[in-house]
Amino acid sequence: MIKLLFKSFPQLFCVTPTISTSLTLCNWAQGKYSKGAVKAHTVLNLKGSIPEFIFITDGKYHDVNALDEITFEAFAFYVMDKAYIDFKRPYRMKKADVFFVVRAKKNLMSRVVISNKVDKSTGLRCDQHIKLTGVKSRKHYPDKIRRIKYYDKQKENTLVFLTNNFKLEALEIAEVYRCRWQIEVFFKWIKQNYSSKHSGDILKMQSKHIYGLPFMYT
Repeated sequence: MIKLLFKSFPQLFCVTPTISTSLTLCNWAQGKYSKGAVKAHTVLNLKGSIPEFIFITDGKYHDVNALDEITFEAFAFYVMDKAYIDFKRPYRMKKADVFFVVRAKKNLMSRVVISNKVDKSTGLRCDQHIKLTGVKSRKHYPDKIRRIKYYDKQKENTLVFLTNNFKLEALEIAEVYRCRWQIEVFFKWIKQNYSSKHSGDILKMQSKHIYGLPFMYT
């Protein structure tokens, strides 16, 4: 299924933030509760596992702000985690003809407009068109949005996705999100190859090191 998705999609990207390091390696980096956290906000081309964008920040930087730094490609799909939901940026993507697939937060407030039938034997639990009802969310995203609930039997986990694409089959949307595992492979490789010989290296030196790793990876 995933290989077929790669062939049929114009472009498929994953947006994610993640690299954590120790205080010894990165004492310049401010984390949420301590020093030593680094985020590499990355756009990975899932068709070729090629990083097309990397933006390095300290750990206090809010993930969703990284979307302001990305130049999105029209009609491409961007798979994101729920850290990127503020609805203001996703709505901007929607207006620019960019598709997103993102995990929904548990406290999402919405009402169902349309509920489509699903084959529950596939793991699907619902395929709905919804309107956001939260005070801020409905203002930031006034249009309908699609909500898909999927049960992953293998991991015994229920996932809820939001997307602005209403044409793909619900199961295809779930498969699109599964493609996100490739970014985990990339970051595992980054963590294994990131090192610093001297504690307290300055941001400039360490940033060059991290920026250079994707060229080794590819």
